[in-house]
Amino acid sequence: MLVRLGHRVTLIATAGNGIDAVTEMRVVALRERPHGLIRRVRSSWDALREARKLEADIYHFHDPDLLPWMRRLAGEGRAVVYDVHENYEARFLMWGLPYRAACIAAKWFRNYERASASHFEGVVAVSDSILSLFDGACRDGCIVQNVPDTERFGVIGAGPDRQGPPLIYTSGTHSDARNCLPTVEAMPWVLGKHPEARFVFVGRYEPMGYEERLRTRARQLGVDASLTVDGLIPWEENFQRTARAHIGCVFYEDNPNNRLTIPNRLFEYMLCGVAVVAHDFPELANIVRKASCGRLVDSKNPRSIADGVNSLLDRPELLSVCGSNGRQAVLNHYNYRTQCEDMINMYERILKRRA
Repeated sequence: MLVRLGHRVTLIATAGNGIDAVTEMRVVALRERPHGLIRRVRSSWDALREARKLEADIYHFHDPDLLPWMRRLAGEGRAVVYDVHENYEARFLMWGLPYRAACIAAKWFRNYERASASHFEGVVAVSDSILSLFDGACRDGCIVQNVPDTERFGVIGAGPDRQGPPLIYTSGTHSDARNCLPTVEAMPWVLGKHPEARFVFVGRYEPMGYEERLRTRARQLGVDASLTVDGLIPWEENFQRTARAHIGCVFYEDNPNNRLTIPNRLFEYMLCGVAVVAHDFPELANIVRKASCGRLVDSKNPRSIADGVNSLLDRPELLSVCGSNGRQAVLNHYNYRTQCEDMINMYERILKRRA
């Protein structure tokens, strides 16, 4: 999007070299490194070395592994922007470390992250909650959510034919962390009212064999005939398939990271004109309520999931309105162009200060 808006963009990454055919960005490829800690350190150093050669106006980075190196770059007088998509502090509490050790490590990282941000010119966050973690620590900031590129996908979902049985769709990575088993366990309550409904999972499954756990649970409940479990499909086909669904599920386990972030599949469902049933986390709830595009549930509770799905299937006109509302919200606001403009405005403020 930045290239389309007339800016020169160079991506430093571990693959590709030259001009990317799709985005028209210049790509600088880093050397392949062995996996593990050595790769992280050496690849980060390689990225710093390549960044120094660019003499860019703005250095925008995302990987927290790069924090010490980008802090060094900022110390050399370069304008650095930190892009934050997750509450990384919470990750320490999710890695199975002893609780006390995890709390100490998490607190240390949060202090280091905020201290580093004070050296940068700005922070780009995926949500208001994430940006608020840097209150008083960063000079500037803006929100760029995990929104779709409507200029590439805008025709998708523009009034698809949703004839046939109601499809309740879940795409992406499927695991216990996405409350997939409770989704299957909600099926008897949904099918009791809407026996023609079908539940569809499409994507990858973690750990290996998880898809069979979903099928087995459906067989135990006697609803396996209404369940489809598919693997990965090309992104264009996935968008077209999503656009034929009636309801898209956005479910996550309750943890400090998920409470603050917004997954991209929420906006993908909205773009496709699909009503959503989402876990009632603050950031997710804010989007769903503001756009009036679906229902909020406790996704670890099968009965709550079923109630949310049924409340939409019971009223076809409401289902249609929610899908239309979500699509319009993405076309008007939750898209690359509008949110990149906010980021470019921040870039311009940074360059003006430095001038």
